[in-house]
Amino acid sequence: MSRWVYRRAKHVVAVSSPIRRLLLEEYGVLPQRAILVPNAVTPSSDITPGESPSLPDEWRERPLVGVVAQLKPKKGLSTFLEAAARVSPLLPNLRFLVVGDGPLREELETLAEHLDLDRHVRFLGFRSDARALVELLDVLVVPSLSEGTPLVVLEAMAAGIPVVASAVGGIPDQIRHEREGLLVPPGDSTALGDALLGLLRNPAHARRLGEAGRRRWASEFNHATMVGRVEAVYRSALGRSAMQDANPEELELQTKLQTPLGEES
Repeated sequence: MSRWVYRRAKHVVAVSSPIRRLLLEEYGVLPQRAILVPNAVTPSSDITPGESPSLPDEWRERPLVGVVAQLKPKKGLSTFLEAAARVSPLLPNLRFLVVGDGPLREELETLAEHLDLDRHVRFLGFRSDARALVELLDVLVVPSLSEGTPLVVLEAMAAGIPVVASAVGGIPDQIRHEREGLLVPPGDSTALGDALLGLLRNPAHARRLGEAGRRRWASEFNHATMVGRVEAVYRSALGRSAMQDANPEELELQTKLQTPLGEES
């Protein structure tokens, strides 16, 4: 059914380069009809302000590394904890946050205790202020074994927080290795730990990556850009020329629509 629908649609929107490739290779969608429109997030200043996130004072005064995810197997939380166990003896002041809930919580808490991390890791469960917590981190980790295009990566980028993530799914569309963050192989706790050590021991480098991530979010992944791209898709489907009702910024967006992010200079 999906193949039948996709082949008859004027345009099919993909949120990442891997999904676009899937549409081309598995579903037979013509390249000019498969349009890449990445996910986006609004700036944190647009979010309704609330109380400052609740954390113990002694944790606020230490370096913080965190994960924000559902506690499910594909999110790779065991890899994160194993990497934390490698890093914590070398950086004893470092603390780790796990924000989110799910079926693996008890198992992961047991693993943390087994890895002697019970004093270094705090499981916060589901938090409505998760985005505000991201902004308190020194590094966000996305250790997923499989992934789409996670919004938490964009939220960190918008806040200028450096990201260390698995090179899976649409994540390499969002951050490029050593340009806006660090990418590591999925399930590799050694590589993840080494990447964290490299950033935490070199705050200037971490800051540069975070600032580059903020700039890339502002140019590629902000909400206004996404809306412009979606409008351009509808305009094309309706047979309207961009010249008829688009401003110069929209014309530039139309040109970018046909170019996967990984192919940009």
